[in-house]
Amino acid sequence: MSKSLIVLYFLTFICTVSSKCSKNYWECESTKCIRDYLRCDGDDDCGDGSDEVNCTFCSILSWQCNNKQCIQKSFKCDGKEDCIDNSDEENCPKCLQSEWKCSDQKCIKLINRCDGEKHCKDKGDEKNCGNCTLDAWKCKNKECIKLNKRCDGIIDCSDNSDEIDCDNCTSSAWSCNDGWCIEKQLRCDGEKDCDDNSDELNCTCPAFHYQCWNNVCVLESSRCDGYFDCRDNSDEMNCTCPAFHWKCGDNVCVDESRRCNGYSDCRDNSDERNCINCTASGWRCNDGSCIQTGGRCDAFTDCSDASDEVNCGCLAHQFQCGNNICILQTQRCDGSINCLDSSDEMNCSCPDFYWKCGDNICVHENNQCDGINDCLDKSDERNCTNCKSSGWRCNDGTCIENIFRCDGDVHCRDKSDEMNCSNCNEFAWKCKNNQCILKYQYCDGEDNCDDRSDETSCSCPESQLKCDRRNCIPQSHICDGVQDCIDKSDEQNCSCPESQWKCDRRNCIPRSHICDGVQDCIDKSDEQNCNKLCNPSEWRCQTGQCIQIGLWCDGSYHCTDGSDEKYCVSVPEKLNIVIMLEAKDSDYIKSFIKDLLRDVTIDGKNIRVGIVVYSENASIVVNLTASHKADILQAVNKIKWITSHNANYEDAFNCTHSMVTSFDESKNFETIVVFVTFTLQEANYRSAAKGAKFAKKNGMHIIAIGVSLINNTFLDLIASHPTEDNIYVVKYFQDLNTIQPQLISKLSQLKKDIPQTTMTSTAKYNETKFATSASSMEKYVELIAGLVAMIIVVVIILVFMLKLRDKLWCFSRHLRTSTRKSMLSL
Repeated sequence: MSKSLIVLYFLTFICTVSSKCSKNYWECESTKCIRDYLRCDGDDDCGDGSDEVNCTFCSILSWQCNNKQCIQKSFKCDGKEDCIDNSDEENCPKCLQSEWKCSDQKCIKLINRCDGEKHCKDKGDEKNCGNCTLDAWKCKNKECIKLNKRCDGIIDCSDNSDEIDCDNCTSSAWSCNDGWCIEKQLRCDGEKDCDDNSDELNCTCPAFHYQCWNNVCVLESSRCDGYFDCRDNSDEMNCTCPAFHWKCGDNVCVDESRRCNGYSDCRDNSDERNCINCTASGWRCNDGSCIQTGGRCDAFTDCSDASDEVNCGCLAHQFQCGNNICILQTQRCDGSINCLDSSDEMNCSCPDFYWKCGDNICVHENNQCDGINDCLDKSDERNCTNCKSSGWRCNDGTCIENIFRCDGDVHCRDKSDEMNCSNCNEFAWKCKNNQCILKYQYCDGEDNCDDRSDETSCSCPESQLKCDRRNCIPQSHICDGVQDCIDKSDEQNCSCPESQWKCDRRNCIPRSHICDGVQDCIDKSDEQNCNKLCNPSEWRCQTGQCIQIGLWCDGSYHCTDGSDEKYCVSVPEKLNIVIMLEAKDSDYIKSFIKDLLRDVTIDGKNIRVGIVVYSENASIVVNLTASHKADILQAVNKIKWITSHNANYEDAFNCTHSMVTSFDESKNFETIVVFVTFTLQEANYRSAAKGAKFAKKNGMHIIAIGVSLINNTFLDLIASHPTEDNIYVVKYFQDLNTIQPQLISKLSQLKKDIPQTTMTSTAKYNETKFATSASSMEKYVELIAGLVAMIIVVVIILVFMLKLRDKLWCFSRHLRTSTRKSMLSL
């Protein structure tokens, strides 16, 4: 048996040294190393497809082609050839003449086409209809809906046309003055749902109720009880606080138990200052303020005097990073960056097949000269003789990604990536000297081509005006109060017509824009000296000026004294916040989302918000292009829930990924996904886990929120690592407001928590981290494979021993026979 073990170890050694990849990794044909569990999972993780060919079997979520290639299950019979041998489109169901084929190849009855009801998963049977059936109504975009859904206050047409120009609304809806129909429950809820704001006019509350400043009615007993029941917090303003309550610096009352607990319940944070002692959930700074216990020794300053990061130490089995964070000692010099300051990989002797960066960090040699910066000092992409297939070599020896070649944006230090281009991409313009520049740089008054070819032959058509710096704008934009010319020349020397008002700096705005809460004048003169009461859809500045409530905490100053941007939660710049909501007809969810976004600074440029609602299908309710908080909050109010217990998680994550990557600058943005679910369970968690894996692989950070789940452990497969910091669980939907302060605090610390890397390098980080969550099934497979290998070796040795025994027996017999013959001869 010992000999068989020696043989087994010898075979294992041969298999190990034949690959450049570490244990639990698989080597692609391109020599790239990927985690072994990514082999034959239906996704091209190698980039060259080699991990999905010659598969003995495919994962449960994928489909095997006839040539042993693995593809995603959803690609089977989708009308596109994904297998190299096209076998994924063979033997697909064909529809009869009396049937109609959906995009997923499902056949439905032809009479169900354009009848107003969804029969295909993507609703394709109700789109592009010439005529609808008699009991259906045709939207302006040629979609069909049921006739009884017309003017019912719920938007069913994707272009909203079913709720516009209504003579009468149904009994379940309320009629706006402008002909729109909205849900009755949106009447007098403090939010503008009618375009003319008529749903928030003449609102009165019944007896024993208190009317909030935004017209919402709450119980009289909710007034000054220490809890925010009005969305504008007016029920806790100017209160004489009851017993066991504490008054904030802004006169708001909060429960005494929330004083000095490490969480800011007062907008001015006064409940966490001047504390003698902190509660169990808080830690006391030397200046007397309380912070969350998790903020102690986390390498980030939370106390104003930085006392929370003093005298921190690690345990014997841990390594202390340069920024005081503790990690496992085994993670020191393992080739993967675990400390945020990379100190765990500094001054290391790199293991085999790893390369040392200029700052002494170790990276895998396959990552050298591939166009992607893995070293913090970028030394892995410099002084390259040749670049790998994914990279392009600059004249100075630096490797950049292929996609950056001739895109108009300079990535090489010597600009060689934009020189000698035969063609420029769709977003770039080609100079006469074959250099590529960005399209907006053409005719902008600057010599960007270095030969002035981008600034010659710049002429405007008759319907447009040429600015002093040569760019063209429509004639209608002259003196309209908006600066369209780069040099602002379209708003100079303007005389205003009677219907407009001249600002102090001479540009013109409509008279209706004076004192409307929005600064239209460049010098803000249209919003100065305004002294009036604000209407319910507005917010009052400390100067008495009125602004739209959606402009509060949007990242720009609209109040002349800047009071609209005080006490706002700031999150890191260049951030996408995507909220994924499982469809549930609950006002608590809408209130939770609006309260979550209310105090977050959203400007649509550096901080962008998107909302995806999913059930059987996923849809984008708010795209990342939304630039005004008021529009986002209004869209939340108008969310239409289509509930189902068959949630399509994978479609939801794909929808999110498509929205995030549809922007050219997406690689410059970090993305955090707030994932909310109430049906995640054993029967459907695999779809969610696969979608989450895809999202994290593409650099997204996921916070998972579970509501009323039977088993919360499935959230571990969704949330980013460390999962204990990114999972929130509540029992009921009305409890969502209890986790809002923690989420706000999480958003404000994102710059600390999320590594500031490109989407590609973040994917590598997630890939390494995901190794710790390998399933027990994988361990069983490895164990069985080891036992099979041992049995094969033992069988070979036994066969060898049997043959050797037979030969020895024959030899012995021959020897005895020869001996006898010799003796007889004597």
